[in-house]
Amino acid sequence: MTAGNGDLLNEFGDKVEEFMKFQGWADTARSLTDRFSPEVIEKVAGEHSDTAMDIAGDLLPLTTEMEDAIAEFLATKKEILDSQGESRMTMEELELRLAIEELTQEEFDKESKDVNDILADGNAKIAVIEEDLEEFQRVLERWLDAGIAAGILSE
Repeated sequence: MTAGNGDLLNEFGDKVEEFMKFQGWADTARSLTDRFSPEVIEKVAGEHSDTAMDIAGDLLPLTTEMEDAIAEFLATKKEILDSQGESRMTMEELELRLAIEELTQEEFDKESKDVNDILADGNAKIAVIEEDLEEFQRVLERWLDAGIAAGILSE
């Protein structure tokens, strides 16, 4: 993950947590109608709702940045997979040549080493991308669920 993406994820995640905290306090205050007067409940719940809305205002532009980062991860993954296509074809050709005994195992191992290295490098990069992608999607989904539940976002 690039430093910029890590910063975005941290900032977004922190703001989502902060939003959920204030929205949770507002919701809890509103649920205590049997213990507190309506005026006190509305004062406290209103303050927390206002703070949650301010935080949501910060989250909305960051949501676009998160979606852009996710799209970038997916595009990079696709580029790697596409670039591996030729290497996969080469590997399949070498495997066929080994299967028909045109190549010995030693020759196959020698000729396939570079191709295997290219594929392994790409697969390692994809694994990192998928890990980052999963984290970004998890945090974004958390915000979307919270925003929908609060009536800020629509489905």
